[in-house]
Amino acid sequence: MTPRHLLLPLSVLALTSGVRASQYLGAEIDVRFIGGNDHEVRLLLWRDCSGAAAIGAQSVNYESPCGSGSLVLPLDVGATTDVSPLCATSLAGSACNGGALPGHERVEYAAIVSLVPCNVWTFTYVGCCLSQANNMSTATVELVVHTTYNNVDLACRNAPRFAHPGLPFRCSNTPFTLDMLGVIDGQGTAQYALVSLLTSSGTIAPYTAPVYTGPEPYPGLTISATTGILSTASTGAFGYWTIVPKLSQYDGTTLLASVERAFLMPTANLSDQPPFATGGAPVWTGGGGFVTGDRTMELGVGDALCASMTY
Repeated sequence: MTPRHLLLPLSVLALTSGVRASQYLGAEIDVRFIGGNDHEVRLLLWRDCSGAAAIGAQSVNYESPCGSGSLVLPLDVGATTDVSPLCATSLAGSACNGGALPGHERVEYAAIVSLVPCNVWTFTYVGCCLSQANNMSTATVELVVHTTYNNVDLACRNAPRFAHPGLPFRCSNTPFTLDMLGVIDGQGTAQYALVSLLTSSGTIAPYTAPVYTGPEPYPGLTISATTGILSTASTGAFGYWTIVPKLSQYDGTTLLASVERAFLMPTANLSDQPPFATGGAPVWTGGGGFVTGDRTMELGVGDALCASMTY
């Protein structure tokens, strides 16, 4: 597997719990090899804890030139993860724990399927619904994601996935950067793109065209095709935005597998500015270490360091 580094913006989160009527904030399908023809299909759903409780089962359809079917995936209760956009010390007060602060959790559904070797399997999840976003022209849209998997050229391997457990949040008055952290198994290279959310019939979801599209769903938002870094320098646009990054694994020109993660990205209109990386030069105040430059400190083994930074 090839993990990469995660870059997170420093921001102060200030959302009101329950601002979205929708239960779902995002989705992704993870396909993993078990042995023989057996594979685990795992549906990842992000939900607002102030909405309805997670239901007991979900359905994922799969199809290929070699066959098709539908899976019923039971809820994997033990795999639920709190991914609330809060500091660790505030998680106890989130909606996921009965509090008033914003609460998000990732729930997982899983089932085993037998797949004969085939050069393309397509897994599709259709859920209802994502609430209205600034870049959509209708009040709600279907939550649709796909994962493709070639278990001939990628035999005995897992489909790629996005490793970041949570969903991004940004402040409208600051530039934004997030590494989507692609993980691929086996040979090949990762390629990234922003794509359109599709409907269950395969048509493009109703974006507010021509201002917003799948490849540019938020002002100035781009994703690096080779590094997967999602970024924009745009400021001033706040609300909720439907974003669909896609990670594809290629061996030369042969597509081995791909995965989409569709989600709502909240953008808060905050007046406070987070500290800049060029601010806050450290001042050594004691201990065994010492400052070696404007942004560097040096410690010996077992040394302690006390320093202050003023922004």
